[in-house]
Amino acid sequence: MPQHVIQLSYFLILVIEITAEAPTIIQTFASVNSLPVPALLFSYPYPFNMTCFFGSGLSPLKNSCDKYLTTLQFINTLNVSMIYFAANDLFFTPKNIGFIRISMNSEQSTDFSSYNNSYSDGLPFAHAYIVDIDSSPIHPVNGQLDQTGLAQLYDSNNSSALYTTILMANNQEQIIWFTRRIRNVISSRFKDLIGFAPKLMSSSYIDPVMQSVPLSNSSNTRGFSSVLHISPQNYVVNTQTEQRSRTLLSTFGLLGSLWTIAGGIYFFLFGIDKLSPFGCVQSCPCFRSKTRRKLKNTLKVIPFTNISKTEQLQDRLSALESFLSERIFDIKYLDDISKLEEDISEQENNDKNEKNQD
Repeated sequence: MPQHVIQLSYFLILVIEITAEAPTIIQTFASVNSLPVPALLFSYPYPFNMTCFFGSGLSPLKNSCDKYLTTLQFINTLNVSMIYFAANDLFFTPKNIGFIRISMNSEQSTDFSSYNNSYSDGLPFAHAYIVDIDSSPIHPVNGQLDQTGLAQLYDSNNSSALYTTILMANNQEQIIWFTRRIRNVISSRFKDLIGFAPKLMSSSYIDPVMQSVPLSNSSNTRGFSSVLHISPQNYVVNTQTEQRSRTLLSTFGLLGSLWTIAGGIYFFLFGIDKLSPFGCVQSCPCFRSKTRRKLKNTLKVIPFTNISKTEQLQDRLSALESFLSERIFDIKYLDDISKLEEDISEQENNDKNEKNQD
């Protein structure tokens, strides 16, 4: 089998493997001085109200954050009431803001005996959806929440969602410690497969650790009462970036390296093979005819072919020399040596003539 056919077949196999290969995930960790406060969406089958405050954990002073709570009227399509919490100008810091505590209260309670089964999630709990503020699909405009983003966040069938659902039971406090993660996903596979720097689609999400404890001072005995306490687990951001370990450009380099190594071993064991001045292109019928015409126009005879006995030996040698100089050997160095010898010989003759004249 010709060498170029073997090379092409091996290259196609590598291309198929690279195309089917999934990108690897490169993880990096970076310390930060502050973290954005996550956005939260609370839902409950009945009307409810909320209060919010934040503190440092090092000081007994508490600050209200009720202004960041936006109440959404009862939505018939979802059969729930909702309140959205988003604080774009608040950041967790080790000294100033260490936690946020949000209390939820309703005059109506849901239990297994009186619970309305038409509620989409089918369990007697309030729900909190936690999402990174930079990736939240909900964007309030003129005091109104984006209904499209709200439906996207509330869709439990959304497999690519970047939120986490938290169940809030009656007379329970949900304590959440979270880690912020950033995910960089390759958006264009074409540039990435070739080997150029790909375009990355960045999104951030919250990775929470949750613990539920009973409320110690709950006074709501007939209705629903629950608390969500959220704070950062650490001030380290984890970045996950997709990256390909092999590309088409790297495959060319790999193919050349392997072929060079294989050729070196073969030459060492069996010696150098015959030189082939013609490649795959000259094997095509159209290029073969063009090469034939070129040889016929430049050479009196085509070397290494059967010719008639009437051909002169000098013509065959001249044709062979022309063919080797054009196709096989670089004779520039030989021309330089020959020119140098001619100059030396001419100089010697001039010196002899000068002596004879003297």
